[in-house]
Amino acid sequence: MQQLTTMFGERQVNDLDNWLDDCRQNGVVCLSSFARGLQKDCAAVRAALENECSSGQVEGQVNRLKFIKRQM
Repeated sequence: MQQLTTMFGERQVNDLDNWLDDCRQNGVVCLSSFARGLQKDCAAVRAALENECSSGQVEGQVNRLKFIKRQM
């Protein structure tokens, strides 16, 4: 799992296929299942690694507003 963190932190899109293959072959059921899930939407995962744009700030503000609304 440390490899995945490093891969996303340093945006190493070229390592994605090797990491997915390793996960599917290592025999750990939950990791293999996670890798299969990522493989289903591989285009989105690649885009997340390649693009520096983030909607994190917007999502945080939306979450904060929904929280305030729920309190009313």
